[in-house]
Amino acid sequence: MRCSTTWCTHESIVVTVRAKFFGAAPRELLGSVHAAHGGTVRDTGVVLCYPAPQEYRMVHWTFCRLAERLAAIGYNVLRFDYFATGDSAGNSVDGSIAQWEADTLAAAAYLRDETGVRRLSVVGMRLGATLAWRAVERGLVVQDMVMWDPVIGGAAYLRELERADARLLGEQPYPVPGTLPNAELLGYPLVPAMRADVNAINLLAGTCARPRRLLVLASMSHPEHHAFVEHAREQGIVATYQRVDDPPMYDERADPVETLVAHAATDAVLTFLAGRSA
Repeated sequence: MRCSTTWCTHESIVVTVRAKFFGAAPRELLGSVHAAHGGTVRDTGVVLCYPAPQEYRMVHWTFCRLAERLAAIGYNVLRFDYFATGDSAGNSVDGSIAQWEADTLAAAAYLRDETGVRRLSVVGMRLGATLAWRAVERGLVVQDMVMWDPVIGGAAYLRELERADARLLGEQPYPVPGTLPNAELLGYPLVPAMRADVNAINLLAGTCARPRRLLVLASMSHPEHHAFVEHAREQGIVATYQRVDDPPMYDERADPVETLVAHAATDAVLTFLAGRSA
C-alpha cells in the first residue's frame, strides 16, 4: 500500500498529514489524514467531502486549511478523492453518483479504521454535500453534518456550471469555438450518464438522512436552501441555516475557476462542530 507522511504549516499551525491509498484495486482512493494534535484528541473524526471535479481545484486550498484547523483542535480529519477524480484510480469519464456515494461510505470506514475514532461528523461542499447526505441516507451514522452551498436540485446546479463554462470560454481566445467535446464542463468530462444522474438530484423529495445536527452554510441566499432546512426540520432534524460573508463559487467579478478563499465559512464550521474557533 503506497503512503507518505508530510507536515503542513500555516501561520502557527503544524499538522502531520498521512496520504495513503485505500480500498481494493482497481478502485483505490487517495485519502489524506490530518492527525489530531493540540493537547486534546477527540473521539469524533471529521470526513471532508470535496465538490465534483469541476470545482475540486477551486476549493482545494480552503479544504486543506479547514482540515489543518480542525486537526489543531483535536479532530482526526480525512480529505479524500472520489474514484476517477484527483489522484484516485479511474479515468475521468468513469465516475458516477452511485460510485461517489459508495466512496464516501468507504472513506468514513477508512477514517475509523486508521485513527480509531468512535464517532464521525462530515462536512461536504456543493455536490460533495449532496453525496454526504446520500451516504447518510444509505446508513452512514454521523454526529454533526455541515452542508456548504449544497446542491439541492441537480438541474439548477447544471445550469450554473454551464453559465460558468460559457463565461470561461468567452474570455479565452482558444480553443477554437466548436472544437471542444460536447460532454465537458469547465475542462472536465460530464458524460451523458453522469449528466442524467446529476439532473435527477432532488433532496426535497424522499426521506431525510438522520444526522444529530445539521448546519447549512450559504455564501448566497437561495430559496432551495431555506426549503431544504425546513424539509429537514419537518423530519425532526435539528437544522440551522447560516449565511457566511465569503465569495460565492462563481463571483461575476472573478475568473470562473479562481481559487476560493473562504474564511467565514471555515470559522462557522469550527464553531458549529466544536463550539469555538481556532
